[in-house]
Amino acid sequence: MRWWFVGLTLLVACSTTSSPTDGGRGDVFADGGPDLGQADLVSGGPLDQGSPDLLVAQDGDVADVSDDHQEGLDHTAEEATAIAPWQPPFDPAICGMEAYQWLDPATMGEVVLMEEMLMSKLTPETIDGLLSELALEGVPPAKYGVRNFRFRYTTQDRGAPIEATGTIGIPWGEEVPWPAPVVLWLHGSTGFMDDCAPSKDSMMGAAPGALWSAQGYVVVAPDYIGQLGMGESSPPGSIHPYLVGEATAIANLDSVRALFNLLSGNDDLEGSADPERVVIMGGSQGGHAALFTERYQPHYAPELHLAGVVAATGPMDLLGEGSYAMSTLVPGSSTFLFALVAMKNWYGHPEDLFDLFTNQEPYFIAEKVEGYMADSCGAQIDTSEIDELSDVFLPDIITHSASGNWEAIPPWGCYLETNSIPGTPVPRVGDTPILTVYSGDDELLNNSIERTNWPKICAEGYTLQYLECAGLGHSAGAVAALPYSMKWLKARLDGTPIDPDDICQMKDPVDCSTL
Repeated sequence: MRWWFVGLTLLVACSTTSSPTDGGRGDVFADGGPDLGQADLVSGGPLDQGSPDLLVAQDGDVADVSDDHQEGLDHTAEEATAIAPWQPPFDPAICGMEAYQWLDPATMGEVVLMEEMLMSKLTPETIDGLLSELALEGVPPAKYGVRNFRFRYTTQDRGAPIEATGTIGIPWGEEVPWPAPVVLWLHGSTGFMDDCAPSKDSMMGAAPGALWSAQGYVVVAPDYIGQLGMGESSPPGSIHPYLVGEATAIANLDSVRALFNLLSGNDDLEGSADPERVVIMGGSQGGHAALFTERYQPHYAPELHLAGVVAATGPMDLLGEGSYAMSTLVPGSSTFLFALVAMKNWYGHPEDLFDLFTNQEPYFIAEKVEGYMADSCGAQIDTSEIDELSDVFLPDIITHSASGNWEAIPPWGCYLETNSIPGTPVPRVGDTPILTVYSGDDELLNNSIERTNWPKICAEGYTLQYLECAGLGHSAGAVAALPYSMKWLKARLDGTPIDPDDICQMKDPVDCSTL
């Protein structure tokens, strides 16, 4: 197997896991993205087997899953179409998109389905045992037990009402200090369709709660739109808008709204959350998502106060990373391919991919790649003969993108620039402290590109702190930095300011396991 589609185990933050039924091992951070040349090792099997999960309707009554409730979901979606449009202080329709307005954000985040997961009501002792098996050194012992839930909630996409899913972890036990701070946990690449939703996997879905709720936080971990982990499936052919900043940020912020609605409107759940103490943690794709969620938050969810953000091994500059990925065949080349396909689907044009990819035996990329992405987390194709970029991309695409001449191949440069922090047209309003974590030997990101952009982002007024984990690969660096990242976010929640000597100072790589 060459680097090619193996590189789809890219930009990952939250765990390659297997369900308990298949005997797999769960890693909190691991290369777990979809691999079109291998079996599906990422998304796990179907929903937990065992005792029936309960489904909690919006009024807090507990009921079994039924056709009647699904009819209620359809009715909820129909009602949402009557919500008045709401215009943000910038035009969200760019890169040749058809004009649209957002729906009123205050009407989003309603919980329409919820079920308690099989891996719930975990004791501190159980959690410590699980984390020990994952070899997560430096994570503090659990203070509390944890209840874990899957949920489905209302959000929007390009001004249309949709639903998304995720998991929620709630501290469980005596003397939990309510209201609890909130962690928005953003996972890394798992795939592009429903079966890739982290909430569908027992270990993967329970991991955020085991990490954070056991320390006294309420944690919400969205699956991202296009990855429905429960309830009605996405329409056939749907593709998760991979690395599209707006789509991900809006659904993430609505998941936090859903968390508050759930805790305030359900008598069966003990606890409350504090909207004045919210932090974001994301790795890899989730690192990119964290940066864009912070960027959109003042515009879309100003009622929340972000105390801090950790963006681990996530790309800031998709335009630069794209040029590098098209200069030679590297693991990031497949990231580039699938990001472009996802963006084509989200922005709505061009009509097909025949001006971007080759369409020859045995792969017929231009014709079939969307089907590969929409049908499985691990489609079975043999990519062993792909040795050159020209096996997949057309010559003009390679030449212009590698040289940075994006204007010659529209609309791809606009898509990548818009979803890069240096190029996004979304006005910067917030001033949330952000810890950016990099891996010294990252095999997926080009660190020289990220280092070049980092001081430019600081010059925009961002409050950044730099951490580079020496000698570690993409996921290993995020894992090694996890205990420090947790301490860093707690300090922000406690009101401790960042040392002025650390703000916007690019430091030398360090051994992150010693922090």
